[in-house]
Amino acid sequence: MAALLVFVGDLVTRKRQFPNVNAVGNPFSEQQLERFCFQHVPVIGALSYSAFSTNILAYKAFDELFSSRHLVVANCLLLNSHLGVGLYLFNTPTIRAANARWRVAWSVYGSAMFNFGSILLWATVKEIIPENAVLRVGFGVLSSVCFLLVGKKYLDHVDRKLAKSKPKAAEQK
Repeated sequence: MAALLVFVGDLVTRKRQFPNVNAVGNPFSEQQLERFCFQHVPVIGALSYSAFSTNILAYKAFDELFSSRHLVVANCLLLNSHLGVGLYLFNTPTIRAANARWRVAWSVYGSAMFNFGSILLWATVKEIIPENAVLRVGFGVLSSVCFLLVGKKYLDHVDRKLAKSKPKAAEQK
């Protein structure tokens, strides 16, 4: 994940050019790649995050649904969740103001803390709530949506505070 974030960061900051694929044709423009990485991947990551909660809270139902491939599906959902949260953080105005190394470090750290913190909470709650698949899936999906919304609201608040503080810093100079 870190390597992907560094590569995307280098593309965004113009330190790296797109590979020359003129023989095949360049399938994506720079704007399309940025839109895909910073809009579509975070949405797919959010959906994967919500679906992954089902694996933690209602493991038997998840196992029955995907039978022998449940571990592959669960790991893909977790990976998508990490990528989505990481790329979303990487593109926030607060983190965008830092250099590429810190952007990657903070994005990876934030993604890991968010995802693994949620997994820890869900594993703890799993022991408390009754063993009812519908109740557990409902709790998992609702809690994941709440965590995503609260996290987005928090980041928006921090970004607004940063935007308000920038003109004051320029006036003091």
